[in-house]
Amino acid sequence: MASSHGAQEDAVRRAAKALRSATHVLVHAGAGMSAESGLPVFAEVSAQLLRDGLSELPYDVIASVDSFASADPARRALFYGFWWRCVHSYEAARPHDGYHALREMCAGKRLFVCTSNVDQFFARAGFEPNRVCQLHGSLSHWQCGGVPSGARFPLLSREGCGAALTPTAAVTPPSDQWDPSADLCAPRDWMEGPASLCVWCGEGRMRPHVYLFGDGGRFQNAEEVTRLEAYNRFVEQTLQEVAQGAGGSRSGGGGGGGGGGERGEDGEDGEDGDDYSGDECSGVDDSGDGEDGEDGEDGEDGDDSDDDSDDSDDSDDSDDSDDSDDSDDCGGGGGG
Repeated sequence: MASSHGAQEDAVRRAAKALRSATHVLVHAGAGMSAESGLPVFAEVSAQLLRDGLSELPYDVIASVDSFASADPARRALFYGFWWRCVHSYEAARPHDGYHALREMCAGKRLFVCTSNVDQFFARAGFEPNRVCQLHGSLSHWQCGGVPSGARFPLLSREGCGAALTPTAAVTPPSDQWDPSADLCAPRDWMEGPASLCVWCGEGRMRPHVYLFGDGGRFQNAEEVTRLEAYNRFVEQTLQEVAQGAGGSRSGGGGGGGGGGERGEDGEDGEDGDDYSGDECSGVDDSGDGEDGEDGEDGEDGDDSDDDSDDSDDSDDSDDSDDSDDSDDCGGGGGG
């Protein structure tokens, strides 16, 4: 056991050294990143739903496109209730200290984050939103899900209209009608009323802008949320700079650093449009170290800026999150 612990510490030291010397950093994060903020990883969600007597269906069935389009009102109520409960618990939880520590370690580096989480914890922890690829979307927005057919196949009689996304706050059921922390099933009046219809086409049903189980091509890849194109540009440019630096080293030339992806002496980043040079290259929003999330908490100095924020939405800061009860039923920031 001691030797295993020593090997782990050695690996951490090597990783820290590599991060300190790097000029380009690409962070890939999943549900485990937010576990320290009190949100369970998805492997725990189904067991918790069953334990709490909320549903015998596994979460990947409840949170699926099949449930969204189901002809059974009870099944649809579970779908909406599950995702509204996630919205509620994500807003109540806060990014833990690990988010802030990572942000500080990457300050001044050319950084990009790619996450499958949908909790927006990276942005709330002060990472520059334009440098965060939310691969599976975000619960901060909803999209037109199309018109359910009421049949097993095809699920939809008309696909989503593809219009602009709608902020979650604009489609949230009134708090005096439903408390998602107490009831997993969304109110039928909201679910089947005009409030759940697409604000653009007036026909499709709204659904979270999250890659659902069974979604296929129905997820609307909105660049303002996913930043997938920006992520691809960052990776392509970084690989080019590393290759150019390695070539310069072999030919005896100076300039943009070698395998570590270091910058050239002129410090130019060569990116047009999304320039990664200067302060912007850090991928860190220095305008505020604290949280700036939907819950309106603006950094709470000590607590939040050093908070244990995680990208997986699955854990709770032992001291700092009063949302552990609400968070128990939604998996860490990941989509389906």
